[in-house]
Amino acid sequence: MTTLLSIVPIAVAVAVLIAGRGTLVAALGGAGAALLCALVAAAAPGISLHFGQLAAAESLDLAVLAVEVLAILLFGMVLAQLLEAIGALQTISARIRSLLPDPVVGAGLIVFGVVPFVESVTGYGIGLTAGIPLLRRLGFSIRTSAFLGLLGLIAVPWGALGPGTAVAAQLTGLGLQELGVGSAWANALPVIIVCALTTAFTRAWQSLPGLLGLVAAAVCLWGGILTANMLIGTPLAGVLGSLLVIAVLLAGCLISRRSRPEPSPGRLAPALLPYAVLTVGLLLASGAAALWPSPVTALLSAPPVWLAIACAVAGRMLAARAPVAEVVGAAVRAWIPVGVATAGFMLLGWLMTDTGMTEVIGAGLARIGIGFAPALTALGSVLTGSNTGANAMFASTVGAMAATTGTGLLPAVAMSNVAGSFAALATPPRVALALSLAASTADDGSSAPPAGVQLAQMERSVLIWSLLTAFGTAALVGVVLQLL
Repeated sequence: MTTLLSIVPIAVAVAVLIAGRGTLVAALGGAGAALLCALVAAAAPGISLHFGQLAAAESLDLAVLAVEVLAILLFGMVLAQLLEAIGALQTISARIRSLLPDPVVGAGLIVFGVVPFVESVTGYGIGLTAGIPLLRRLGFSIRTSAFLGLLGLIAVPWGALGPGTAVAAQLTGLGLQELGVGSAWANALPVIIVCALTTAFTRAWQSLPGLLGLVAAAVCLWGGILTANMLIGTPLAGVLGSLLVIAVLLAGCLISRRSRPEPSPGRLAPALLPYAVLTVGLLLASGAAALWPSPVTALLSAPPVWLAIACAVAGRMLAARAPVAEVVGAAVRAWIPVGVATAGFMLLGWLMTDTGMTEVIGAGLARIGIGFAPALTALGSVLTGSNTGANAMFASTVGAMAATTGTGLLPAVAMSNVAGSFAALATPPRVALALSLAASTADDGSSAPPAGVQLAQMERSVLIWSLLTAFGTAALVGVVLQLL
């Protein structure tokens, strides 16, 4: 009876998602089911589920984290809307396109640099909007451009400054930087897989400079994220790692070019200003917090603070051209269902942890083996659409599985976090967005858009590729975890 009651909340959430009712209904339904099951357990004799298994301080920490995560989501979505309104992404994309020497190096720059950078700053698949149109203009087909753009979601553990990883750390008792470093090591497997798939889809073996550029991009992203996690901290690791890729490849392109780059519209410096304010400000504030620990420096080093400041800078830039209130209002309206769903999944995770449900599920799944844990979080990511939702649902369960099987907590959570985060590329809404972006961008300015039936067939094939990539990666990560 205890096991059955523990499974019900997750079963309700998964059933609602499969029925197509959306993450908001699933999160609230799962949280409601968890509360109801806990109340039933409290009234029934012989059932070990009961409230209060988390200390008050732990519950308070989770509440503070929930506020921080929701603020990151809000300001990240506002910043994305403001950057779109001022044309920052279009300007940056045009400048990068003017510097690309060949399609393979360009694909490496986009998959390992442009998409991860935008995703690390704003999250929620926004990186696709910057990368996929560039891939089309490099001459790749609609289907290939969409899939390569989805592969660019390789740094999702650090997407939107890392709220999903923060949730996993808090629910399992790990330090954020500790889990960030562990996730960076574990991310080597997805990076290798993405590099191999990008090589295959771009036929990079036909161009030695292109192949070398592609491998260099993969190595720079992995090494840059790992080094940034170790030296600076987790929130900025994805931003700095992807910036290293962009800097190295563009420097190589400029050195190898014999002619001047083609002129591109728009001034680059203003387009980069909000990103620069966010990155430099958070770096300086984090350094100050490390040197002079205090409540004030801790507050100033919080990612939501600098996301809000970056939004203010972008809003000031937009004010002369368009009504800022309308753009911000649209972003807030888009955030409400996302924020409520995220809060619901975090509440679900807290209820299941506080009542001991996650320990019961973990003990049951541990009989299969700890290697199943990455696939569990991958499934959660596909169903909820984010690594934050997946970790809120399953991080505590993974921790319980690690304890039951005697596996190290850090490798179990880190590898599950990486596998679940990478699986975000296979969520149907992101696949649909990728195909829509690719189909609406002509590779040479003259290609006719595909018919509806043809586009549906493309979407189905890209979804299959994405699901195979996501769960194949999770299976490989699980095998490695099982062998540890």
